[in-house]
Amino acid sequence: DMRDVQQRLYTLLAEPEVTHDPRLLGTALDCLEHLCKQRSALLAGRVASFFVRLLEAAAHLPHAHAVAALTAAARLLTACPRVASILDGTDRAGPGPSMTAAGGEQDVDSPAALASTAWSLVLLSRH
Repeated sequence: DMRDVQQRLYTLLAEPEVTHDPRLLGTALDCLEHLCKQRSALLAGRVASFFVRLLEAAAHLPHAHAVAALTAAARLLTACPRVASILDGTDRAGPGPSMTAAGGEQDVDSPAALASTAWSLVLLSRH
């Protein structure tokens, strides 16, 4: 399980220093691409968390960065099709919502993605 690496990447994708720097964002998205290629490391709940994180980030990024984030989100959906059913509410096998880990930091395994909607898509369509 690559949880520690994925947790760090998840945390970095919320940092403006990463998301607004083209090189750092490119590196982070390359790491996500690598994750997509390792199907055994794809846990649907984590992929859903990354998907939601990318949508939220794209709403606040410059246009080119937003396109890159949305492309990465689309690749996640392709790599793990079960995420679509998790996010549209047809698969509710996960635990109840909790936004943070015990230490207060955002957790890649947080089931918050399971209880979320892709409301940011409306904003992104106008971005």
